[in-house]
Amino acid sequence: MAQPCPADPEESTPRHLTSAPDADAKPRKGRLHYRRLWLNRPGFHGRGHLLSEVHLDRNSDGVAIRAEFLLADCSRSVTIDFDMYENATAADRRNALRKARLLRESVNSFCDALEVAAAEYEADRAARRARRRPRRS
Repeated sequence: MAQPCPADPEESTPRHLTSAPDADAKPRKGRLHYRRLWLNRPGFHGRGHLLSEVHLDRNSDGVAIRAEFLLADCSRSVTIDFDMYENATAADRRNALRKARLLRESVNSFCDALEVAAAEYEADRAARRARRRPRRS
């Protein structure tokens, strides 16, 4: 299983990767999970963020799960729903879990590839700088 992307070692407080609950989040009955994270480091342009919530609602009809994952960057956003209502079948539940697991796998794979690309980029820049330096005799 792929590991989540590590926090940037140069950043003392990796708030863009933190999994701590949002300080503004008020405890609510039935809320199992709430995370609001800013994606960009302080000082970078943009209001990219993600918001993920999982609520377990109990009522006279039974138990329902309201779950969503919102990803936003600049003026674009996408929300993926993972809801399971009272009448959800086992197949519905498996499908919602499959969506979440595929999302996790894809993000981890993307992070791995981006790290490889960033290392290659840095190596190329270092090689170009070395070629430009005048040789001293």
